[in-house]
Amino acid sequence: SRFWFKRICIVQCSIMTRLTTVKAVSAGVLFIVALSGAALSKFAASFSPKIVRVSNALAGGILLAVTLVHMLADASDQMEEPGVAIAVFLSGDKSAEAFPLGYALLGIGFLTILSVEVFLPGKGHGHGHESHESHVREEDSDSESESDADERPRVVLPAKSCTAGMSAVLGLCLHSLIEGTASGAADDMSEFSEMFIAIIAHKLFAAFSAGSLLLDTVSVRAWWTLLILLSLMTPLGIGLGTFLAASFEGAGAAALICFAAGSLLCVAVYDMLMPSLILGKGNWKRRSFLASLFGFCTMSLLAVWS
Repeated sequence: SRFWFKRICIVQCSIMTRLTTVKAVSAGVLFIVALSGAALSKFAASFSPKIVRVSNALAGGILLAVTLVHMLADASDQMEEPGVAIAVFLSGDKSAEAFPLGYALLGIGFLTILSVEVFLPGKGHGHGHESHESHVREEDSDSESESDADERPRVVLPAKSCTAGMSAVLGLCLHSLIEGTASGAADDMSEFSEMFIAIIAHKLFAAFSAGSLLLDTVSVRAWWTLLILLSLMTPLGIGLGTFLAASFEGAGAAALICFAAGSLLCVAVYDMLMPSLILGKGNWKRRSFLASLFGFCTMSLLAVWS
């Protein structure tokens, strides 16, 4: 019996060592994929402003799906118990249905970032001539002549907001850290593989969205620093998962996720979708809308495997 006990221990140690190796390699792959998504957003920004608007609309649709279909859907279920406690406390009825606390925190997060966007003095000062021009309304050459466009007043929107970019990065960092911790806490290969596939499926798009928002709002060095930090969050979470999984679970983490989802929702609508759809006319506006719809639907469908 002692022989078989030792044999089982050796096999278990071998399996755990192999799983740890797979987790380490997977963390490196996720870092490369996320950084590639960020670099892709910088490459897309080198094209004409019309194409940049379409790519921003795509990123906005992706971010919208990340907040509503991924973050909120995962976290709101964990807020049911605190929601029941709040409902019982306020109504005095022990059979009261749970207060939708997750959705309330989503709204608070949305309004918090919106208030910063609207009322913070000096918000949204871009860097350089390119940032200003990217927010000047261009008439669609496919539908109007150049002379007609010159006679029309150009509509100028606020420049890109550094607040929006930082909010997106912080929210996605929190989301990446917690999802990485959850995958790192997996104790068998099949469970970890399923979670790894779910994460890598949307990691490229999430980093692309964050990179698009930060462009022209911070220096090049700060841009790369923030995007590298974002790319490191999931690998860091995988490393922490084995030891600190309990610290990143439960209602506390879910509440943070819901609040972060609200902030990202504001960023997606106010800073990405609306400017992309308001600027320009005709075919390019339709292309921006179709890009946002495609981004939202594609990112939403990835929830099937998450």
